[in-house]
Amino acid sequence: WGHSKMKEMDILDIPHFNIPIRYLKKCIVTIHDIIPYKMKEFFPSKAKQIYMHLIFYLIKRFSKKVISVSECTKSDLVEVFHFPKDKIQTIYNGLNQELFKPHSKKECNDFRSKYNLENEYLLTVGIGKGHKNLGFVIKTLTPLWLEGNLDLPLILAGAGGKIPEHLIEIIKKKKKFIIPFQ
Repeated sequence: WGHSKMKEMDILDIPHFNIPIRYLKKCIVTIHDIIPYKMKEFFPSKAKQIYMHLIFYLIKRFSKKVISVSECTKSDLVEVFHFPKDKIQTIYNGLNQELFKPHSKKECNDFRSKYNLENEYLLTVGIGKGHKNLGFVIKTLTPLWLEGNLDLPLILAGAGGKIPEHLIEIIKKKKKFIIPFQ
């Protein structure tokens, strides 16, 4: 329902579609994607599907504005949930250029040395949930590794060094190609 202090605010910037229903008319809502709706095999709960329909109906009807982080998400909202195009503005995600910038050769060498990484490797960063397509990446790279057309290891980062449960069997067979990173 939202925190009681929200009634004192003029505008609420809500970075997710889990919105404070009671204060929805004050909300600018950011919608990153509709993955739970589009990829139902990873979100089979009927309750979640009903919740999304209800929330998106309320957002469409009552929010001040909707921000999508891509034209694809905007298109999904218009096509699937019938949002009016003029209610949605696409604002792309940004990044902190102080943190994410090219590093010197020495910094790169020190990093590779610290984590015992080869000079070249493939990197995937994510939490490893099924809808994040890590399984697809591994299945796509496997024939390249096995046929000798690719000699770079895949570093899995972002899951705290833990292999996601649904990928353990796939990864066991490719230990020399796939390296979990902590």
